[in-house]
Amino acid sequence: MAQQENYQKSGFQIAYRHIRYQAVGGGVVPDGVVELKTVPFEQLVAYDQKLFPAEREQFLRLWIKQPNSVAYGVVSDGHIVGYGVIRQSHTGFRIGPLNSDNEQIADQLLLALLAFGCDALVFLDVPSSNSEAIKLAQRYRMKPVSEVARMYNKEIPNLPIKNRVFAVTSLEVG
Repeated sequence: MAQQENYQKSGFQIAYRHIRYQAVGGGVVPDGVVELKTVPFEQLVAYDQKLFPAEREQFLRLWIKQPNSVAYGVVSDGHIVGYGVIRQSHTGFRIGPLNSDNEQIADQLLLALLAFGCDALVFLDVPSSNSEAIKLAQRYRMKPVSEVARMYNKEIPNLPIKNRVFAVTSLEVG
């Protein structure tokens, strides 16, 4: 956050902030949440293309199969309506992405992902422009621990951040 002014001098503009929330994992996987490996991969790629400004089929293929991780999805009428990944990090676990068609689906996925991180620290990087995502983190008493700015030096991608991206994949990837 302290470097925003320097980046702005170089032509960057702020799109929104990321708020990193922290909680302790635990709980159970809700009914209706399935492991993403049971869903046709092409459906995941098609869903993700609506939420990320570049094609990332190869990246997704590897991302959802990392060691010490799990990827969950929710399927309705034979189509993915949300998905999330939790992976082990140096300190606890990181959730990302957490994308869904609405807050109720994001809630189901968050509970499933928290269950995987049982008794460990779990972190979630929420776009500040998604008020439903902030409410979701607060509902589960997640504490804000840091904040960064998402900045671009060209056009800001027109993506449905405000109502479909509940946590970015990672601060380094988006």
